[in-house]
Amino acid sequence: MKTELEEKGFFTVKNFFKNEEIDNFRNLCNQYFQNNKYYRGHGGHILPGWSGITPELKEMNFLHEDQRILDVVESVMGTDYIFAQHSDLHQNKASGWHTDTKDYERGGGNWPNWDDDYFIIKVSVLLQDHIDNNFGLWVQPKTHKNIMTERPIPIRSSKTDLIVFDQKIVHRGMNDSVTYKKLYKQDRYLIT
Repeated sequence: MKTELEEKGFFTVKNFFKNEEIDNFRNLCNQYFQNNKYYRGHGGHILPGWSGITPELKEMNFLHEDQRILDVVESVMGTDYIFAQHSDLHQNKASGWHTDTKDYERGGGNWPNWDDDYFIIKVSVLLQDHIDNNFGLWVQPKTHKNIMTERPIPIRSSKTDLIVFDQKIVHRGMNDSVTYKKLYKQDRYLIT
């Protein structure tokens, strides 16, 4: 995992969650967005900074403390790391090509921990399958090292997979949630 992250900028842990867990997370997300406040933007709904402070999400509220996830994080970061309190829950949100570090700077922020000396990863779950479609997460491999020779690729993930990527990698979500919803008859969710 660590070598793949260092070389390509991302990796996937297949079948990380059980189907029942993901189905439960999806139900919790559906209930949350039907009954609670959230932000609207980029064609969807956004709940920023939810992790640990959103009891309506029940067991999902504590994903950042799940030992299975911490084991994956420690396998690539060691034990000397911090949780930066950045978590997002997206429903049908569209996003174009970006790096998480540069987006923050574009908004006027200047957080020094995103300098090249820092290694920051994002752990994410897409609550729907993207094995056979292009509606999931796309990355441009090696761009976390400022190498722009690889073509962008979709990550072929199952809803039970865990996706880990370097926040400096160029990536995007799906830009067309309307078509996804028409084809698959469900909302698209991203948890980070």
